[in-house]
Amino acid sequence: MKRNTKNQFRLMIGYLPAAAAVVLMLTAAGCSFNNPPAADEDAVSYYSKEIALSSWIDPDQTVADVVETRIYGENGKLAAVSKNTWEEMDEPGYYMITRTDVYEADTDGSQNFVEYYLYDYFKDAYQYLDDDGNTVDAVDYLLLRGRSYSADDDVLRLYYYVVYDTDDDPIPDDGIGNDTDSINFAYYESIIDKRTSDSATTAAQYATYLTDIDGGKSFRTEKYYVRNQDDTGLELSQEFASWYDTDGDYYYDYLYDLYHSFKGEDAADEFYYFTRYSRDDNGYIYEQADYIYDALGATLPSTTVPVLADGSFDDAPFNYDIQFDRIGEKATVLLTDYDESGNIILDQRWYKGDLIEYTSYTYNEYSELTDQVRYTGGGSLLRDRTTIRFRDEVLYGEQYSVSETCEYKYYDLDDAESQADESSKGLSRINRPADSYSGLSESQLKHLQYSRLNNTYRK
Repeated sequence: MKRNTKNQFRLMIGYLPAAAAVVLMLTAAGCSFNNPPAADEDAVSYYSKEIALSSWIDPDQTVADVVETRIYGENGKLAAVSKNTWEEMDEPGYYMITRTDVYEADTDGSQNFVEYYLYDYFKDAYQYLDDDGNTVDAVDYLLLRGRSYSADDDVLRLYYYVVYDTDDDPIPDDGIGNDTDSINFAYYESIIDKRTSDSATTAAQYATYLTDIDGGKSFRTEKYYVRNQDDTGLELSQEFASWYDTDGDYYYDYLYDLYHSFKGEDAADEFYYFTRYSRDDNGYIYEQADYIYDALGATLPSTTVPVLADGSFDDAPFNYDIQFDRIGEKATVLLTDYDESGNIILDQRWYKGDLIEYTSYTYNEYSELTDQVRYTGGGSLLRDRTTIRFRDEVLYGEQYSVSETCEYKYYDLDDAESQADESSKGLSRINRPADSYSGLSESQLKHLQYSRLNNTYRK
């Protein structure tokens, strides 16, 4: 079976805690609980295993995608299972996930149905010019809503909804603010996470855009909010303001950001970074450098009403600029190397001139990630490793393409860096829009921001 190596529906499968996946008593090549593949170092510590099964999702057997996923915990036993239902949309040949059923496993391996997710989409029909100048009709299905239901009572517990950017003032006719006549499929305005017990918003993100001379749009501001510890409302978590190259070889590529973030509830943990991006001859970002930025007294607009939509960076008319005399010493730097196919093969993280950690990546002939190893302590200490193996296998009398992922950890995970925010983790297993960062930690958000700037997504 030929694996589908492309993202068919432009979703980012959310960071899965312990309840997303699939079990098979598989003994073929890959990581085995009794005989895991040895790392180069001696202190290998098995952490978890995920198995994803892909099968045909269309009657003609032309497209294969994930239909079942299983996650095993540290003891090697099945922890959770998720099963996807794919349905053909009203446009023939287009298939989307419409439902995901989630099961938790008992100690004896029996599976208990605990919750399920439903997804709603919007059909976007548009035209574009191909390389020969011909007009081509195309269709995309955009994720509008994700809903989480409890299996025991079919009660809606959590949901999110996406409002996309519009070219004109919206005339809402889809129930959540999208004008279906002027929707621009490439850009979102907001993504809101809510719980139904008290109609409270648990996380939110907003974006505004700069229109270039060709009519395209680039992110101008992005803002992220999470539920505060007192559970009384939202608080600003991170925000970006971006500037672009309007006169270079790579027109309208990012030049630099102003990054504003909070390390905790205390205002004393607030900080600003000026982030500069440098590109190589292929247009790939090879350096992301963060400089301490002195925002005290700088020409940053004060927060305006409504706070939720504005944060600290003014969205309109966005008439301020970086004060370069307030840029301080270089703090953190991410250096990146690529292979000839454009895959990231090495990330190096530096802090004030010292190498802090690096991560290496290995791929197969399909540019699928097969090995990821991270070292800290200046690159001398192995911290974690992920190995991914692919194979085709007949199971339950049917043929599947199997992706088997093993994680090894060499330390106790820091909750602040490894898990989604507690207030929104109930949604972290739901399929989410590709640009959605709601509920992610600071390091995850920064890395995904970098990947998006480079048009490179890694799961």
